[in-house]
Amino acid sequence: LFAVAACAGVDAPEDDAAEGEAAFTGTPQPDIGQLFMIEHFGVEPNGYADVHAMIKNKNLGALILWNPQQASGEVARQMVTSYAASSSASHHAELFVAADQEERGTQRFKSRHGFTDLVDAATLGRVISREGDAKVCELHARITSREMASAGLNMTHGTVSDLYTRDSGTPGMFRTRSIGSDANVVASCIKAMTKAYGEEGHVVFITKHFPGLGNASGNTDVDPKVRTYSNTKEKIENELAPYR
Repeated sequence: LFAVAACAGVDAPEDDAAEGEAAFTGTPQPDIGQLFMIEHFGVEPNGYADVHAMIKNKNLGALILWNPQQASGEVARQMVTSYAASSSASHHAELFVAADQEERGTQRFKSRHGFTDLVDAATLGRVISREGDAKVCELHARITSREMASAGLNMTHGTVSDLYTRDSGTPGMFRTRSIGSDANVVASCIKAMTKAYGEEGHVVFITKHFPGLGNASGNTDVDPKVRTYSNTKEKIENELAPYR
């Protein structure tokens, strides 16, 4: 079901917390689960028994959903509601349920699931360059926030802040997934999205991945020896701009 075994070997107390007790006590034993997000492969109305158990007994903090069944947003909402009930009954903090809802190429829930088909990030960049403002990015964020919230999802692993570099080792990965190669354009879009998500108040927005990846020698998902070619102060300052 999941690729990351959260809290392996750490047993949380079996007894329910007292009514009104703080969900995070600051002690390692009951709270360590809050630091984990597991990959959740599957969307079923009632969820999965082992995940319910991790929420109840390990104080699991977060899930990130993959949707191999191509389930609808309504099915996702039912599953999230079920998990939320387990969290609430155990007097734990709100469970974060995330999905990759970036842009056309990286979007777990699309029109066939009851969501809007997003444009690719490169299109956002071109519109900003043409129009001179980032209103399209604000709209992108508001649509995504409202639709995810309607399905019970409260965190998005959203549009990337990585700069596209044509001669890097990963040009194919970011050709349309990145907003573009101009740090100012990318930064203006991410800033507009961050503001819009905050104003909507439904969904926590996480931008990815980290400075230098857009100009890296390869894909860090599969190669631990990847290095960035943005290896001067000027280059890395440019890479950092969207994250600021």
